[in-house]
Amino acid sequence: MPKRLLFSGLLMASVFGTSAQAALVEYSFNDADFEDGAVLSGTFTWDTDTNAITAFDIETTLGSVLAGSTYDSADIGAFSAFDANFIDFNSSSSSGGGRVRVLVDTSSLGASSIGTSLFFSSSNGGFYECATTTTCTTFREGTGSGFLTSAFADTTSVPLPAAGWLLIAGIGGLGMMRRGRS
Repeated sequence: MPKRLLFSGLLMASVFGTSAQAALVEYSFNDADFEDGAVLSGTFTWDTDTNAITAFDIETTLGSVLAGSTYDSADIGAFSAFDANFIDFNSSSSSGGGRVRVLVDTSSLGASSIGTSLFFSSSNGGFYECATTTTCTTFREGTGSGFLTSAFADTTSVPLPAAGWLLIAGIGGLGMMRRGRS
């Protein structure tokens, strides 16, 4: 009986002791030019488990309409938002306070898009940048060119939460109680 209990305990520890991995897909902007001569470049990371953007690092260069800006999720106050047909990347006020909107079908984002090119919507040149995050009176549009490429992002293991270890301890305790009764 002790060998069976030891074996089942080791089996449960090996099953519950493994780490889970989040499926992250990194998208890169390619050939994304603005009508005023500026360029949109950078990457963002999409979590396929939560269907959310987990990180972004995007830059626009100086053009005839707007100065260049940086959109970085590491900046306090920067954020992203998305809907079925677009993704917004908003910079913090210390980085200029602008917004880039990328017109893309967000349901096509995920692991199934690995190795394919996702093209922007044809309206507004596929993407545009506004001078502020609130109103879009001063803006520049894309040229209609450009696309997103994707690849699996480097991921780190997610450790087993404490609840898993509590479950293992509880099942072990029930086993010990049952053994004590027989």
